[in-house]
Amino acid sequence: YHLAEGPAILQYLCEKNNWDQWYPTHSDRIRDRSKVMEYLSYHHSSTRLLSRTMVFPLLQDKFFKKPWDAAVREQSTTNALSTIKDFERIFLLSTPGCYVGGLQHPTIADLIAYPEIAQLTQLGLIKLPSSDFPVLDQWLSNMQSLPMHDAVHQAVFKLSEMVNKSSKAK
Repeated sequence: YHLAEGPAILQYLCEKNNWDQWYPTHSDRIRDRSKVMEYLSYHHSSTRLLSRTMVFPLLQDKFFKKPWDAAVREQSTTNALSTIKDFERIFLLSTPGCYVGGLQHPTIADLIAYPEIAQLTQLGLIKLPSSDFPVLDQWLSNMQSLPMHDAVHQAVFKLSEMVNKSSKAK
């Protein structure tokens, strides 16, 4: 049996293992499940693109000597900020302390969304002032406090160190 794509894999694991808190499967939680599915359906055409438009060009610039055009970088940053603002408004529902879909606990939707947004700040690609993104800032903080956060994100932290070394060497 072969299954690809993170959201599908996470949904399968939740259903197989009855992890209802991460992916609501009981019929009395159909609204919660629909909110999770709404984000997972939206992911590939929104926050997932942040990696392609921001992270990949950074890596090509720093490690493969393919310069990232300043005008393209500026436009990518503008687009990323717009995507992040939309994510905050649409999926965090402008409700401080909530998770994707306005839920009071994280789900697989949060697990899929978080690295796409967090890596931009972790790699120094973008600054998200708390005053401009108060709900998102709270969500990021909530996600960072989840068990095993730092262990799971070691690769991005290491990449950030490498990017910073590369920048200083220039």
